[in-house]
Amino acid sequence: MLERGDLDGVAYVLPHEVNLTARRTHRVYLKNMLLSEDAENLLPEWAFFVKAIVNANDLRPTASRETFYEDNKLSAARDSLGQCLRAYLITLAEKRPEKLEQFIGLHYRALKALAVEDDEFFRLFIDYLPFETTHGQMSFGDYRRDNETILFAPSVDQFRQIARVASAQGQCVINAGYTYDQELLAKVPEAFDEVRVQEIEAAEIVEAFEELTLKEQESAHLLLTVAETVLKPFKCAPELKKFKPKELPALFSTSKDGRFFRSLEQSKEVADPLWGGVLDQLGKRDKRPTAHSQLCFNFENPLVHRLTSLKNKPLLRRSVEMLYVQSLLLGHQPLNAKEMSLLNEGLLALIEIGVTAGESSE
Repeated sequence: MLERGDLDGVAYVLPHEVNLTARRTHRVYLKNMLLSEDAENLLPEWAFFVKAIVNANDLRPTASRETFYEDNKLSAARDSLGQCLRAYLITLAEKRPEKLEQFIGLHYRALKALAVEDDEFFRLFIDYLPFETTHGQMSFGDYRRDNETILFAPSVDQFRQIARVASAQGQCVINAGYTYDQELLAKVPEAFDEVRVQEIEAAEIVEAFEELTLKEQESAHLLLTVAETVLKPFKCAPELKKFKPKELPALFSTSKDGRFFRSLEQSKEVADPLWGGVLDQLGKRDKRPTAHSQLCFNFENPLVHRLTSLKNKPLLRRSVEMLYVQSLLLGHQPLNAKEMSLLNEGLLALIEIGVTAGESSE
């Protein structure tokens, strides 16, 4: 029984995951008479994992008598209902951890939403909440116990770009591109003094790769020269280093500026003439000669190693073009028109080379 709004009733946790955009409706009574089967403004927004059946004696109905009037009494009653749900979850954490684990598996998004809003709840539950990492799904508590510094990628695309390489280097990186994850990580230093939180970019991982010896650099001079010519129109610079996994021939990385200009190019392709002119002017503001992106070839990869000794410039050029496009696709980067054209021309050229080689050997 709640004093605010003179409420009594019951709320039950739904046994299935709820869509965040779904309508949150409850059955409500006013002085023991049914008011609505679909009242939407009774519980806090984050409480989408429960259904409630409530009787109120001190709340005002709307003129249509379909729900309650939004006023201070309803706001106070909503806060009280939220406090009851918080108390229930805290009780689960203290007395029924196995039940809490089952509950989190279904409704972790709701708990993350609540933890973002409520500092006390954050401190109590952050260790139970699951996150996607380069080592698989794990709770924040397990991650924190194994890592003094919390590494995270701020978007799903950036996480996909670095996941395979970071995992091979032994780095555990959190994917903070999902709803609430980045906001939660921003609160971690306030709750845990000894824990550092650091955003990581693919370019930072590339910097940690093993450098080539002077002799290896000399052997790869032609490859890098050709790659520089091929990649310059795409504002991308070539690098050659050693890294794991060796099955990966090249890693594409880009800065925030690079992501902006890639997005700009893609927008220009679908914009009308008016907006295309506006986007052109935005692109012309960048006068820096430096590349926005980087393609790091893996010297440990057998194919790249063979390319360093290849002297056929046309074939070397086609190979670099295809490795560039492949690295974009592996990093889940959408291809613009120029890159799609590069992919089509490169595939046809390589097929032609293969057919020609086959005919000459007959």
